[in-house]
Amino acid sequence: MFLDDRKVEGLLGLIRWMSLVPPWKDPKGFLAAVQRVVPYDRLVAFMKVDPKTHQIIPSPFTLTNLNCVDSLQEHNSYFWKFKQPIIDRIAENQFHSFHVPTTLSILLTKHDFQEYQFDYWEKYKIRFSYACYTKTPQGYLATYFTRSGEVDFSPEEKKILDLLAPHLELIACAAIAETATLFVDAKGALLWTDVRAETVLNQDLSFAGQLRQTLPVWLGRLALDPLKPLRVESQGRSGTYSLVLSQAGYGRFPLFKVCWTAKKEKLLPAGALNAFAQEHQLSPREREILALAVAGKQMKEMAQQLGLGLYTVKEYLGSVYRKAGVDGKGPLVAKVLSQVSFEVSSGAASLEWAE
Repeated sequence: MFLDDRKVEGLLGLIRWMSLVPPWKDPKGFLAAVQRVVPYDRLVAFMKVDPKTHQIIPSPFTLTNLNCVDSLQEHNSYFWKFKQPIIDRIAENQFHSFHVPTTLSILLTKHDFQEYQFDYWEKYKIRFSYACYTKTPQGYLATYFTRSGEVDFSPEEKKILDLLAPHLELIACAAIAETATLFVDAKGALLWTDVRAETVLNQDLSFAGQLRQTLPVWLGRLALDPLKPLRVESQGRSGTYSLVLSQAGYGRFPLFKVCWTAKKEKLLPAGALNAFAQEHQLSPREREILALAVAGKQMKEMAQQLGLGLYTVKEYLGSVYRKAGVDGKGPLVAKVLSQVSFEVSSGAASLEWAE
């Protein structure tokens, strides 16, 4: 699809503006800037979606051009259930942004779709709606663009909103304390870091080294599609980091923004691992190797953490494979997971928001 040059320029201007002025510092300016790119009747941005109930709750980040209290109360008392299939699909990473009428008509039964359309949309004069859900370390944030007239969002406008959605996600994540941010130039040279980024880079030297080495490669990939943020992962000594790279400045000397959060790992309960170890008669050292293998650690990381040589770790790991009756780490982890259930690490992010 070819986009009108003026639309693209408007989108670039909005992205630049948001990188300098967070929406919460100038709500009216943000709403007006979005209106110039894609006209809407109502915009409700950055509403918290409770991951457990799928109900929508205004958060400290919520911005809107209308009073939506009545519609939100009715949504949470009954109509939230019609959105549940959407949240489930997002949790499965099947899509990021979507056109609500089209998506719901596919996911819901005809009866449920008609009930939602006539008893909720018509009542609150919502005829067309585009939505994007932002997945943050503390839950989902939803943004809705709606129109009440006869003109739906055009394919070009939907594409513009698809391009805008990841940048809204970056802004939301940057407002959460767990997100670290730094800026680099086109060659990957460090220009500025916030306190969180500086702390991580000083404490996890393995991650810092990999970041310096791979940033030029990632920036080359980002240059192929500069309007779409690049998502990558990097392994450090302290764990895995999920990174998002985006172009924050345009022109002769472009500027690039790099944000990351520590990826929350799901760990197995110690009791479950002990039961597996006892069943297969693992030694104490082999149990330590098993726990690290299930946590996704590589042999070099195991050696560093246990203070052993790489060859010694390899021997222990081979012994675990033989006793468990598997031929590699993948089959080992699969066998462990097939016999026990997950529980989230106690270090996982809370789903509660600070009011």
